[in-house]
Amino acid sequence: MTSKRIRVGLGLVATAAAATLSLTGCSSSSTTTTADASSSSDADVDLTGQTLTIGVTDAVLAKLYEVSGLWDDAPYDIDVQVGTWAQQSTALNSGQWDIAFYSVSTALYQAGNDTTAWTADNAPVKLIGGWSPPQTGDYPWFGVAVDADSGIESIDDIAGKSIASSTSGDAFPTYLALLDKAGLTEADVQDYPFAASSDQVSAFLTGQASVYVSAFGSIAQQISDGDANVLITSRELGVPVLRGAAVLQTTLDDPVKHALIADWFVRYNELLTTWWDSHEEEVEATYESVSSVTADQAKYAWASVANSKARTFNDALLDGVQYEADLYYKAGAIQNEVSDVSVFFDDEFNQLIPTEDQPQP
Repeated sequence: MTSKRIRVGLGLVATAAAATLSLTGCSSSSTTTTADASSSSDADVDLTGQTLTIGVTDAVLAKLYEVSGLWDDAPYDIDVQVGTWAQQSTALNSGQWDIAFYSVSTALYQAGNDTTAWTADNAPVKLIGGWSPPQTGDYPWFGVAVDADSGIESIDDIAGKSIASSTSGDAFPTYLALLDKAGLTEADVQDYPFAASSDQVSAFLTGQASVYVSAFGSIAQQISDGDANVLITSRELGVPVLRGAAVLQTTLDDPVKHALIADWFVRYNELLTTWWDSHEEEVEATYESVSSVTADQAKYAWASVANSKARTFNDALLDGVQYEADLYYKAGAIQNEVSDVSVFFDDEFNQLIPTEDQPQP
């Protein structure tokens, strides 16, 4: 039996009120793959007593660090902090967290508004991994949904409609891509941008907006009941939405932190892929208990990201990210044009795990 302490902060960044859970358990029966394939220098580092601080945007994912048992035999401690998209960036760049939950758009926004142009040599933040589902079947993950009574049947019907969009995460570039593919500008629609996802969902559910742009899990009940229809996914729009992990370059330069991240990366990949796919009941039960959602919503939350894969950082993926960068600059969301998005990608940890190409439009 291995005693393991996992701290889960359920408050805001840098607040002393973060809740802490002390968890003790036996080693999981699931097949955890440690980072045996990491470099010899990583393997030589003693991780005993070290702590890795990780940011997530979802309290359910934070809880699954415990539920999965995948870190029960890890020699180091895990400190999982739950925060908003903005808090992920703030805590990572201030050095409070070792790993942050980053979308591609988070890195783009930071690079495009920095006073110094990012290059492969000076980029302070690196995306070290990104996971996504295929976005096919009955449970698509992310994109554009419409009110079933709106009369909208294709993106050609969007002109003049009210749209509940978001100013954070991947919803904003998905919104921009929607307009781009439809041949529209922001002046051609009634846009209601929200910083908080809850406000965005509320605008759609109360009828303020007939179009919703974000993760479908938040309106899963409406989709299940036939009150909302999925119009198009982010994949079909050419926007590579990833559940990304980002670190500071200075963190990667630290041999102990590097070794910690290498071991975490392999376990985390298993959590999001094989463990997730084979533990539907546990994931859905965690959603119901942590987020107080219905069984249908929990089912959608599990199914929409089932069969996720770590994505290869290849030209096809980078072309999609460059499309996002161009949309951001054209819309004035970033001050500086980002002409080479590859500078904030680092695929060294992808060599430790299987990766697959990002599904294309």
